[in-house]
Amino acid sequence: MTLVSGRQLLNTDGETHARLRGVLGPHLATRALMDKRPMVTAAVKVLLDRLADEEHIDLVTDFAEPLNTVVIARLLGVAEDACAAAMACCRLLLGPRHPEEPEMRSAYLEMSEALAEFVSVREHEDAGDDDLLSVIVGALRARRIRRREAVSMVGSVLLGASSPPVTLIAVACALALCDQDFRFTVASGSVECAVEEALRYQPPVSFSSWRFAREPLEIAGTRIDRGDAVMVLLAAANRDPRVFAGGDRIVPDRSGPAGHLSFGQGPHYCMGAAVARLQAQVAVPAFLDRFPTARLVRPLEETVWEGVLGDRRPVSVEVALR
Repeated sequence: MTLVSGRQLLNTDGETHARLRGVLGPHLATRALMDKRPMVTAAVKVLLDRLADEEHIDLVTDFAEPLNTVVIARLLGVAEDACAAAMACCRLLLGPRHPEEPEMRSAYLEMSEALAEFVSVREHEDAGDDDLLSVIVGALRARRIRRREAVSMVGSVLLGASSPPVTLIAVACALALCDQDFRFTVASGSVECAVEEALRYQPPVSFSSWRFAREPLEIAGTRIDRGDAVMVLLAAANRDPRVFAGGDRIVPDRSGPAGHLSFGQGPHYCMGAAVARLQAQVAVPAFLDRFPTARLVRPLEETVWEGVLGDRRPVSVEVALR
């Protein structure tokens, strides 16, 4: 996360965190995104039309990733090709490679220049658009945030959105192709329940961000001293048998008050959660309606994944459409 320098949501707390979150949070809430559903629906239709003549596709690179690029570009208010290039840098920078490798340094510089340019160009345009970049620049003009915070905020949006929605869409579509109960739940109009179960079962981000102990404590027999770094394995919490009966199984109509932790909890709850949910809720039933006989080329259990501490996503999910 060294790319997102300066104060930003992941490295602030208290009043500073509340001030920064207050800029974009209201615009990314579920209610605020309701009028974006037609845009997402139209983007899904365009992609499915492009795939209509294909025999085999990769759910990741041919469907989920391009859909996410279109949606994030339009929400942010930047060109799709510029958004795609920036998110490609994000995925590389969030990966396991050493930060001193030439390709990593090049991606860092490219991303830094892109972020600064996004903000600078919008500053010289008339205000009034409701896209996220205009909201950020509006807050900058109103002196609610500083320039470095504005640039970091754009970077946070792109970093946070570069991979998790892709994983959710691909995994949810794959589950619908291999699990009849999951598919029935989607077809019966309860796609929201199915998407939540996909999030619980295969969270796009396995670990929480870093936390630091404010005082000495002991958890499950492990001593943690003041100042020690702690990361929570969200994927394990999502299968805690004390909370989720049969947590290692897919139960798409799972009921009860307990919720998963795939988007975190508390003040640092993922601000883009509603964007990921919206994409999946539109994309999964539309994909099944367009390709009712689609099937996975290989079992989902054989999927190769990449990423551990940051974003975690399938390398590919191959599907035969006919």
